[in-house]
Amino acid sequence: MKQASLHNINARRKRLSLLLARGLNNRVSKETETHRVSPRIVIYQSEFEYLAKCILDRNDIETGGQLFGHWTSGGTPVILYAIGPGPNANHQPTFFNQDVEYLVKVGHLLKRRFGLHHIGEWHSHHQLGLDHPSRYDVQTMTSTIRGKGLKRFLLCIGTCSSDAASVRGFYCDESRCTDANWDVIPVASPIRKEADLSFEDVLVHPGYPDGNRTIKQSSYGQ
Repeated sequence: MKQASLHNINARRKRLSLLLARGLNNRVSKETETHRVSPRIVIYQSEFEYLAKCILDRNDIETGGQLFGHWTSGGTPVILYAIGPGPNANHQPTFFNQDVEYLVKVGHLLKRRFGLHHIGEWHSHHQLGLDHPSRYDVQTMTSTIRGKGLKRFLLCIGTCSSDAASVRGFYCDESRCTDANWDVIPVASPIRKEADLSFEDVLVHPGYPDGNRTIKQSSYGQ
């Protein structure tokens, strides 16, 4: 009787282990499927418009800047503040280099005052007809992520005509950059006005006039 009972217990344990293993495999499979869905980038309308103004400010040459905000516990990036090129940035037809001193100074101010983190980069391909990262862009992003020990980083690519701008977002990791969907919050960022006023002696803003732009939200999230 004891041997029969022990045999039954072991059999039940074996079946339970199989069920748990199957359940875990199904969960991993579902998570993998979820991961394959295009990631989402949350951005305030004010910051989307700011990117468009920067792009249209130099619609025949590359320009760029940085994105500040935070990552949610679920891994979704939230862009709260965007900056454009600094006064000593290098603009060329096919590449852009930010003014590093400007980036460091503004990044420090945003971190100290608002607790914002540098979570991404953006640059334009103006009217080159390339609305996604070039091979060089991807290599630069992935190698930087590996070199700095980061898990992820954002890259946004802008294109334009003479009076309309389009921006696509990409979620980059150690091996690739994946097209992402925009989740645009249709109000001004709670940081924008206060930061602009607080750091007005440091910040450089685009000169493209308000109200004269059309913004296309490529890969807009539902």
